[in-house]
This record gives sequence, C-alpha cells and structure tokens, in this order.
Amino acid sequence: MAKEKELGQEVVDDAAQAGKPVKQTELILNPDCAEADGEIRVSQNVIARIARRNALSVEGVARFCPKGISDLKNLFSARSYDSSMVIDFQDGVVNITLSLLCYFGAKIPEVCKEIQNRVREQVETLGGAKVGVITVLVKDLLDPEEKAEEPAEDEDEAGDEETADDVL
Repeated sequence: MAKEKELGQEVVDDAAQAGKPVKQTELILNPDCAEADGEIRVSQNVIARIARRNALSVEGVARFCPKGISDLKNLFSARSYDSSMVIDFQDGVVNITLSLLCYFGAKIPEVCKEIQNRVREQVETLGGAKVGVITVLVKDLLDPEEKAEEPAEDEDEAGDEETADDVL
C-alpha cells in the first residue's frame, strides 16, 4: 500500500495525488500535536460501532436493514460494518448515514431525531470526532410482534458481556 500522507485532518494515500478519488478510512484527531506527541486516529469501524449501538438503543428502532449480497465484499476488506451504514470522513468531520427499520406505530420523526442526537453525542464523546451530518433513512416498518422473532443484531457484541460464571 502507498505511504499515507496527512492533508489537513484526513489521511489519504498517493492515489489521491494521481487524481483518483480515495475513500478516507481514518480520521486524525490531533493534527496540531501530531509531530510532538504522535498521532491519534480513529477508523470508520470505530465510528460505525458507536453509531450502531446508540441507534439501536432508541425505542422504536427494530434493527438495521438486512445485509445484502453487496456486503460479501466486507468479508474481504477492513470494513467490519455493512451497507446499512455509510461513514464518510470529509474535511475533518465525520458524516453518517444510517438505514434502518422501525416498528409500526413508532413516531418516525421523533425516533430519527433521537437517533441523530444520541449518535452525535456519543461519536463526539467516545470517538473524539466532530460530527457533521447524520442522515437517517427508515426503509420499512415491522410489526411489533416480529420483535420476539428477531435474531441478535450484532452477534459479536452479544458475546462481549461477562457473566458471573466468566469472572469466577
């Protein structure tokens, strides 16, 4: 891979200088202190994990849109999140697009506003990144009865919690 170079707060490779569009995958959080103290960077995967957990915590949100065939490419890339979420670093700011399903009966504008507020606050607090635009796309509604039939949204997160037996 080409050696990365710093331009403002974004990390780009030599392909950008050749006129090719480059998707930014890391954001430098401390560009002013980089030489003296070293760099602090955050990846799209970190932002995606924070956004996913907080969006799913909002009442009325069923889950993110189902994974499609296009998400097979994620198996072979460094990207650990699927196409139901787009994380874009631009001019030192992170823009987020979330595609999800809500439960029928949820007040969609209120749910979406709450998602935007929680995700913005937590990405800025935990991720240290300045958040620009958060776009929430509600693609469909599910009946509340389907709630009991849902699989775990993020299987690797389900195993993260310790039980009393694990500690002993």
